[in-house]
Amino acid sequence: MSDSSDNDRTIYALKKKHKKKEVVFYTTFEEVLQKINPFGPYQIFTVIVILYASIEWAGNSTFMDVLGSLEPNWNCTLKNGSYYTVVAPTDDNSCAFLKRNCSSYTAEKDSVEFVSLVADFKLVCDDADKVKWIQVIQAGGSVTSLTMMMEYTNNKYRVIMASAFQWPFAYMTIALIAFLTKGWQNFFVFLNLVSSPLTIGFMLFLESPRWLIATNKLDKACDVLNDFAHRRWNNTKAHFTTSDISSIHKHEKKRFYTFYHLFR
Repeated sequence: MSDSSDNDRTIYALKKKHKKKEVVFYTTFEEVLQKINPFGPYQIFTVIVILYASIEWAGNSTFMDVLGSLEPNWNCTLKNGSYYTVVAPTDDNSCAFLKRNCSSYTAEKDSVEFVSLVADFKLVCDDADKVKWIQVIQAGGSVTSLTMMMEYTNNKYRVIMASAFQWPFAYMTIALIAFLTKGWQNFFVFLNLVSSPLTIGFMLFLESPRWLIATNKLDKACDVLNDFAHRRWNNTKAHFTTSDISSIHKHEKKRFYTFYHLFR
């Protein structure tokens, strides 16, 4: 009778025994990336978003190089009431003729396939420099997005992430939009309508966990890493705590960087 009760206690004790959770300390960020999958659904999502965003970036930054600066012929109204056509592109001699002989001049919009800012606002001769200023204002920077994408993955997949910033697809799309719209006003309306889904896409971008760890914001870094590993994205079932990643950069000496270090 006593032997039977002793066996029951032994079986019960075995059932109650739990395996201790293995404690993991990451010493490099590359180890963390391997745990969350360095090129999973989330990284693929960012590549698609950036490829799509390149349509708007290319459309804005290169607009004044080609479409926006497309110059038409000019219909000059001479002082005697007759008309004369000044053929584009204008040079110093053409500008001198327009100033000296024309009481007014208008763009012959039928002479070009796309009505540009130059045609609508007469950005020639003395106003030709305004084209460059418009180009400077429109030039947007995509460097921040490139840096973030590089920090989402490791060295093995960074070439793929960088390929999202190649613009052949964007240029083909811009050419199609220009062909359909025929003018700069409709071009920008259509371009912004096409790009409107990017508002949602960029809202789903996460902060760089590499940067958060480097700046010792470990709580936020864990939130981002756990979001990476969640089933809605990479689904790796990994879970991070601040103690797991506290050893990363712990023994590195902090340095103060200046503009000088860019050229070293």
